[in-house]
Amino acid sequence: MSIYRDKYVLFVDLLGFGWRVRQSESSDEWQESILKEIRLFRQSVADAPSCGMVCTRFSDCIVISADRTFEGLRGISNCLQTLTTNLIQYGILLRGGLVAGAIYHEDEVVLGPAMLEAYELESKKAKYPRTLVSEEIRKDTESYQLLPDLLLCDEDGLWFFNSMISYFVFEAAPVRRLPGDVDLLRPAELIVESIRGGLLFPDERVREKYAWFQSFWNKNIASRGVFPAIEDMVAVASPGTPEG
Repeated sequence: MSIYRDKYVLFVDLLGFGWRVRQSESSDEWQESILKEIRLFRQSVADAPSCGMVCTRFSDCIVISADRTFEGLRGISNCLQTLTTNLIQYGILLRGGLVAGAIYHEDEVVLGPAMLEAYELESKKAKYPRTLVSEEIRKDTESYQLLPDLLLCDEDGLWFFNSMISYFVFEAAPVRRLPGDVDLLRPAELIVESIRGGLLFPDERVREKYAWFQSFWNKNIASRGVFPAIEDMVAVASPGTPEG
């Protein structure tokens, strides 16, 4: 009997984490910042037995698997949205791969073809702070009739998961909001401020990742007239070799 199960598999990685760790060796401030970053990264996701969701965290990466059902895909989608929107407010970018296929994921052990496929999508193809999706994900999303714009096609022809979907559907109410209503105006201000800071990063390879998010935000979100655009910034040259 095979140990594998057919599940949705998400692999996500923090961009530039290695460089920040090297910076932390001689800076207490960087060390505290990294600890907060990792705690936020880990606390933004949790297991959900109702849809077979299992989360395994190691260093700057997280693997999440869920049942290959409507509930499983919705659950893993919600996790990805939460991760992205929580971290981007602090200028932390994520990159990932989301696939469907065979995996063994129990007791902190993760292995299988789907795990490799998700990892390769993230590490070899994604390049920018986006989560690429496989053809199976596209078909299942259409079959389940999930939200429009949940998957988007980038300029290079690759499909990715729209982790900012809540900002797509948000409307600024002209009347006072009620207790419990979601208000994304303040989080949007934090996102814009954080991306502006990233555009000033001295290393060009890091700046281009923030520039991708800037373009995505301005084209798809700010253009709707609710949230502010992210203007261009001018960076200064400086030594450093961040990873990403």
